Amino acid sequence: MTAPALVPVAVDPSPADLARGLDELAERARAGTGPLLLVAADLVAHPEAVADLTEDPRPGTAVLTSRSGRADLRVRNARVRAVRTVVHPADGATEVFTGALRVDPDDRGAAAAAATELAALARRDGWQSVAGEAADPLALLVLGLVRTGVPVRTVTLDPWPWARAGDPGSEDVRRRLAGLSPDQVHAARLARATKADDGFVATFLSRPVARLLTPVALRLGLTPNGVTLVSVLLGLLAAGAFATGSWPWLVVGAVLLQSSLVVDCVDGDVARYRRAFTPTGAWLDASTDRLKEFACYGGLAWGAGTGRTAWALAAVMLTVQTVRHATDYTFTAVRELREDTVELLELDRTDDAGNVDAAADTDGAGSGLLARSRRSGRHGAVVWAKKVLHLGIGERWLVLSVLAAANRPQVALVTLLVLAAVSACYVSVGRLLRTAAWRPGPVAPREHDIVAAQVDAAPLVPPRWADRLAGLRGGSARYGWLRPAYLRAVEYGGVLALTATLPGAGAGAAVFVLLLVVASHHYDLLYRVLQGLRPGGSAVLGLGWPGRLLVVAALAVVGMNQPDAARAGLWVAAGALAVLFLVVEPAGVLRAMRSHRLPGRPLEGAAGG
Repeated sequence: MTAPALVPVAVDPSPADLARGLDELAERARAGTGPLLLVAADLVAHPEAVADLTEDPRPGTAVLTSRSGRADLRVRNARVRAVRTVVHPADGATEVFTGALRVDPDDRGAAAAAATELAALARRDGWQSVAGEAADPLALLVLGLVRTGVPVRTVTLDPWPWARAGDPGSEDVRRRLAGLSPDQVHAARLARATKADDGFVATFLSRPVARLLTPVALRLGLTPNGVTLVSVLLGLLAAGAFATGSWPWLVVGAVLLQSSLVVDCVDGDVARYRRAFTPTGAWLDASTDRLKEFACYGGLAWGAGTGRTAWALAAVMLTVQTVRHATDYTFTAVRELREDTVELLELDRTDDAGNVDAAADTDGAGSGLLARSRRSGRHGAVVWAKKVLHLGIGERWLVLSVLAAANRPQVALVTLLVLAAVSACYVSVGRLLRTAAWRPGPVAPREHDIVAAQVDAAPLVPPRWADRLAGLRGGSARYGWLRPAYLRAVEYGGVLALTATLPGAGAGAAVFVLLLVVASHHYDLLYRVLQGLRPGGSAVLGLGWPGRLLVVAALAVVGMNQPDAARAGLWVAAGALAVLFLVVEPAGVLRAMRSHRLPGRPLEGAAGG
């Protein structure tokens, strides 16, 4: 997806007539239909720093920010919540508006209206300067957008040096930028390409190695999706090595699995370096992570040679992870809807009390515990301990690799299952406390849609009943994000319980493969709704979770007298659903995503490793 070409419009940061300057911004906003780039005429920055704002293909209005300087923006979840100007406060500001604003085509009308209203207020109230500080029309426009409900995202330019002309040291910054060699510019872009916030293992093990491989991938001209496919190949080879059960091959599998994780970091770095973000890439990266991990569970179970026991452990671990991911993604999406809401404020109001932190300033149950947890979590050691407790993909794969290399494949599955259960309890407590602290209010349509898209009850359950499973549209339930996880637990737990008495490793393998295929379908439903896509037609053909449970129940009855027939039936069901969910459904997703506009933010947890 190619970003629209943007021609920067220089804006006088302190015009002699502020109102006239705002009127000119309104005229600029009304004059065209494409994305609009407004840059303070005195901004001293490298073109590559501004390019991170202009060349990102993801749509949305955004500002270029830094953490160096006098903070004048209060930001949460990469969205501006308050702006300090000469007449407006922004308590708790954490970032600096550098003077570059990109206005999305859909927001040009709102920008024009806000600038016009601000111009009228500037004339009426004499905002030209306050206490010797000149008013900045661009900062006022950002405030106008935020206070009128336009989502304004942030793009940080750090570690690029920058300044505003007239600031102390601005000439030194200008000389430094002019003296940067191509190699130094390349190094700065590489530093920015590395994911800033990551898990413990990724930060200290995988990413340091990935930083050495990313320049190689760039020199070879590899695309992010191409790197992702290399990671998939390494992960599947690791699963194959685990399946042999031979100690030397278990060591090879452990090395391949860690290599897959390193390469998975590289694809995200390449995407960020090239600013090549696509919905297809986000979907491919996230979905293949699950495929690799679940394949390794199966490989370890096969190689363990302990019959039904190892397959049962692998199936339970797959269930735990699928339930966990249902809560991870759904909670994150709902949290952003609940906490990123910015209250609309009058533009002449000289406080921003209505836009305090929605999660911190609450009077709901659990808010005291949540506040104490946040205070304790500010210490570095505690932060890293919490990251480890979250048991991200790096931590899970390290456990698998170390114990597999130690020739303990079944112990690897048991250990991972115990750690996953502990992590799920820890994370769930924090999320339940956070949810209890949300202000009561109606469920937004988008929140309801995210949950409803994952019900997966058609065709046996009527739409009206399926809608009730998702929670009433417009209701006030704050815990609706748990519903998809409940439904996954019901189906997967039901399958495991109904087939528990079927003998033999073959039955265990069939159950595992069936759950893997169904899990792929559930991830598809999740990714579709998060990308704003409609469910595919294969969802109905897949019978929904009630239909699949009925099929498994029927096979379980057959298995009481004819276990071989029941086992064969499970393989047939798994094979039929595999064609539907692993071939037809992904093809439909790819077709839909190629013609779909990328959301303003990448898919959480999925836009590049």
